[in-house]
Amino acid sequence: MKKILAFTLVLVLSLGVLVACKTEKDPDDNADKNNDKNGSKVDASHYGNNLVDVDILEYILSDYVTLGQYKGITYTPTSTEVTEKDRQDALDQLRNLPVADKTHIVKSGDTLVIDYVGTIDGVAFDGGTATEQNLEIGSNSFIAGFESGLIGAHVGDTVVLDLKFPDDYHSAAMKGKECQFTVVIQKVYQYLEVTDDFIKEKTDYDTVEAYMEYLNTKIKEEKENYAFYTDFDQIWSEIKKTTTVKTAPEETITNYYSVKIGNFELAAENYGVDVEQYAQYYTYYTYGQAMDYNSYKNYLLSESQTLMKEVFIMYSIAAKENILITTKEYYAYLDKMIASAEKPMYKTAKELDSKMSDTYRSYLVTNDLLIPKIMKYIIENSVVVAK
Repeated sequence: MKKILAFTLVLVLSLGVLVACKTEKDPDDNADKNNDKNGSKVDASHYGNNLVDVDILEYILSDYVTLGQYKGITYTPTSTEVTEKDRQDALDQLRNLPVADKTHIVKSGDTLVIDYVGTIDGVAFDGGTATEQNLEIGSNSFIAGFESGLIGAHVGDTVVLDLKFPDDYHSAAMKGKECQFTVVIQKVYQYLEVTDDFIKEKTDYDTVEAYMEYLNTKIKEEKENYAFYTDFDQIWSEIKKTTTVKTAPEETITNYYSVKIGNFELAAENYGVDVEQYAQYYTYYTYGQAMDYNSYKNYLLSESQTLMKEVFIMYSIAAKENILITTKEYYAYLDKMIASAEKPMYKTAKELDSKMSDTYRSYLVTNDLLIPKIMKYIIENSVVVAK
């Protein structure tokens, strides 16, 4: 059987196996390495004298993936046109600011800045206290009666609400219990007039015209970025339809699952709650359905199995098409990181690289460079169909 040296794509955010990567130290070490031109064996080091060589796991990909069609797939491109509404919506975000207007009477649709303390039987409960919390009246973000109970009050008022947690509340400890919230309405968001003076105060620009030019460029970039991922999703769904993937190697699933569980347990610890309580809270607000910790772990295991299958499709396409990251690309990216930093700590890309851990370097190379490069290749080799 032919083995592939498959890139280990780190997926801390969405896909992943966490491994280290290294930079080639001696350019001469890259010469005359094996490479099967048919794509069945890809050795990263063959790719030239200047190469970031991502550490690899040696898997027999043909035992796991039978690639279907991944070129010539048709898709409808997402519009990147910047409209007047786009510009106005972005400007409204800047001029919609919290104001301590004590003449304002709260109504549905207002966004308030509030402080509140919740108690059960006179005792404050975990998660029931907050300061400077934004709340849109009518969003149903809080339990029944909370938002409607603030309607008619003035900014600056203190309102006491006697309420009851619903019988199906996600926290078993609070289901059906009577509670009291003391709410201080600090401010209300209002749309302020946009003038040159306002722009000078709130932005790095001197005039409304200059700021609108910046907004136009910013919105265009955001739309292009959104279109990139939306277009890829269209194509990727078609690739998966014609590609056969067996279960990925157990260690890749275990690695991803372990990272996710570790991050979850660390988050619970940082919030100062036990994992059972945090599981119910996290799953309710993330998935719309509260799960106990065991149910969430089962969900994560299933997610890990599914994502690893997609990783191995990525592996196969990258290997088949010799998609790699060169040191030129890598150091150019580090240069951009340094240039975009407000107060750069390092002067050169090589200096920055020398301070990186292997784990972070691997994450950066794969998630910021390699995966987008594979995605770009797939999009560029697909066929645009007009709407």
